[in-house]
Amino acid sequence: MTTSIRFAGVARYQESIRGLCGAILIALAMAIPARADSIGTYTLFAGHAIQATGGITATAGVIGSNGDMYLNGATAQTVRGGGSIFDVFGGVTTTGDVTVNGNAQLTFFGGIGGNLNVGQNAYTSANVAGNIRAGNNVTTSGNTTGSIFAGGSITSTGTVSGSTNPFTAANPTAFSNVALPAAHAFSSGGTSLTLTSTQSLAPASYGGLVLNGATLNLTAGNYYFSDITMTGGATFNFNTTQGPINIYVTGSVYLNGPSMNLNGIAVSNVSSAATSQVYWETHGNFRLDGNLLGTVYAPSGDIQVLGLSTVNGDLIAGNDLVITGGNFITGTQSAALTVPEPAGLTLSLFALAGLSFARWRKARRRHFPAAETG
Repeated sequence: MTTSIRFAGVARYQESIRGLCGAILIALAMAIPARADSIGTYTLFAGHAIQATGGITATAGVIGSNGDMYLNGATAQTVRGGGSIFDVFGGVTTTGDVTVNGNAQLTFFGGIGGNLNVGQNAYTSANVAGNIRAGNNVTTSGNTTGSIFAGGSITSTGTVSGSTNPFTAANPTAFSNVALPAAHAFSSGGTSLTLTSTQSLAPASYGGLVLNGATLNLTAGNYYFSDITMTGGATFNFNTTQGPINIYVTGSVYLNGPSMNLNGIAVSNVSSAATSQVYWETHGNFRLDGNLLGTVYAPSGDIQVLGLSTVNGDLIAGNDLVITGGNFITGTQSAALTVPEPAGLTLSLFALAGLSFARWRKARRRHFPAAETG
């Protein structure tokens, strides 16, 4: 009888340990979020909407939004969105697919190099190299190399090389909303600076930064500002030979006429991998009229690109991305965008370790009381 009780105690103890291990694994999975992994796909992304009144050239990049996209002329690898896509005049040209959950309105000025997946209605005069799949109706005057599948009617005055399949299960590929990384927790404060000549700054916390015709030299480390304003053009010289440069701004950023160099190389000639060494994050808005290098993240604000700017990197806006024209060279996103706060992660792991140990001791006392007192 004693042996049976003993074996039953061992079984319950082993069951407790297995349950504890499962709880630890689940808790660890929750403590190290995977939600931000997919944002690394995008060159240009908006949490709310993209409004582009001028041309966007991002030939090797991916353009996306959780909401609508108004693209008055855009060139990209692929375009993806949770809302609708509207091309009033200027064309959308891709080498790959266009996927939206809403409606698609595309003009003949562009062309889709892959498939067109539309959750609702597709109205297009653009040529499509792949298939067209729409949840509702399809109206097209362009040429379709593949077939057309529609949950509703199909009206086509162009050439369809494949078959037309109205009132069928079209099964267009759906877009899943992208979860943006949480904003980093940081503060600023210190000396406010107005620069009109060459100045080198050490990594530190500052107040406001005003640049007027200045040359600013920055080296590896973290820089904190309350806001950054450029009124008359300036040059940023980034030296990342000793590590990445992260610029954190609690307010907004306005760059009027900047030029940027990375380790002596002009912005347009910097390699994709090297662009990951410069990271900008603002808790306000980010406005650019000029050349930019690196990853820009405005988790709760807008990013606005004016004029014929050249951006070598990635722009991620929590709200709207507004572009009047620009050339976008696909960069490699900074690791700072998706890496969780080291302090928060460490505390989470310590808390999990403490909880695990407490539960282990409780299980051990319940099933083997003699071992605890011996």
